[in-house]
Amino acid sequence: MMESALTSFISLLAAVGLSEPFVLGVNRLLGTSLQIGYLHNPPILYAIIGIWVLTSLFSGILPAFYLSSLHPVHALKLGRRGGTGKSFGRQILILFQFSAAIALIFCTIVIIREYDLLRYHNIGFNKDNVVVLNYDQATNGDYQPFEQNLLENPRILGVAAADALPGGAFSVGPFFFKGRSKVESMQSDFGLIGPDYIPVLGMKLIAGRNFSWNDRKENTYILNRAAVRKIGWSPKEAIGKPFSNIPDLLNGTVIGVVRDFNYQSLRYSVQPMVFIIFRGNGVHKIAVRISQNNIGATLGFIRKTWKEMFPNSQIEYSFLDKSLDAFYKSEEKMSVLFTWFSFIAIAVACSGLYGLVLYAAERRTKEVGIRKVLGASVPEVVFMLSKEFTKWVLVGNLIAWPVAYYIMHNWVQNFAYKASIGVWVFVFSGALALVVALLTVGTHAVKAATANPVRSLRYE
Repeated sequence: MMESALTSFISLLAAVGLSEPFVLGVNRLLGTSLQIGYLHNPPILYAIIGIWVLTSLFSGILPAFYLSSLHPVHALKLGRRGGTGKSFGRQILILFQFSAAIALIFCTIVIIREYDLLRYHNIGFNKDNVVVLNYDQATNGDYQPFEQNLLENPRILGVAAADALPGGAFSVGPFFFKGRSKVESMQSDFGLIGPDYIPVLGMKLIAGRNFSWNDRKENTYILNRAAVRKIGWSPKEAIGKPFSNIPDLLNGTVIGVVRDFNYQSLRYSVQPMVFIIFRGNGVHKIAVRISQNNIGATLGFIRKTWKEMFPNSQIEYSFLDKSLDAFYKSEEKMSVLFTWFSFIAIAVACSGLYGLVLYAAERRTKEVGIRKVLGASVPEVVFMLSKEFTKWVLVGNLIAWPVAYYIMHNWVQNFAYKASIGVWVFVFSGALALVVALLTVGTHAVKAATANPVRSLRYE
């Protein structure tokens, strides 16, 4: 028991030393400010002492009772071999460790694939190199002179104004259209935009035309494909249809249909969207598409122009792609955390496996020597020592796969766009664990197989 307590205490000191840089890494990753504060936080100190005591008890009590119960004659007769059992308890622990490692590898692969899908999915518009300005219309008035001044810079490729941009909060309201026998309605998100909104954001019209400034005198609407589909029209059929946001008064017309675009997180499918041209008000955001060349100078020009035109207003800007990527910060953090957890789980499992190989090789030293004297080759001895342990890793796959698949299958249901969990995920997670296990086992198995048999048999 004293030996177990001393080993646990040394491990505790190592764990305390490793915890500080680990917490710093977690803080950087999650944006938190966690502090351990052992001396200033008694509950944590008591918990650490409790873990040390429990670990010492559980790791030492079984061998302590087993060894103290042995009859001296029986113990001396068995010698170093310690019995003829097959260490079933140790093998169960190895099985559990590798099952956990394989499950974590499986989950990590699925999370990384889902994160990559969310980041690189075709969202229906071009989010790159778009600077978003927060525009306070009550203070700044008409934005068009500001737009014209910006367009004087050749590195500014386009300027668009709207009440909201993808990633922001759009308004929701009822819209009315003529059904088969009566006027029907639907709830839809809608946005007030200018004629430059669709081309600046790189959206695609699949039917009809875009807004023009002359449309401010008319009641015209542009719908996305999801809105047209919900009504029951085809894109071409929708053009010219009566449409309005005023109950029982279909005084507007659909002039265009835009391809579906993801203006929300990819956790959600594309919802119906209606665009209305703004009439001198409703501007809250300005999207500025800039060239990739000399972005710093272009941002400086935008800040200078803003300061000249709106000296009493502080400029606030962001990049559209960064704002949209913020939707998936939690998935990015999960992918990093699971990668580290997988690495730690594999390291723990391999250390346990290596210890078990050392124990087995020591118990079978004379057997290996006799086999070599009788003509066994090094590969045959390595296979003999390895097969007993690798089979437990293979069994670990059968335990880990269904558990990991069930967890990840339920997790991806939170997203409208799901990464597929193909057969290769099962194969890769199991194969990676098996390769690591074989390297761990094989390292010592080769050492035992190449040892001089005379050294192991000289006392017989």
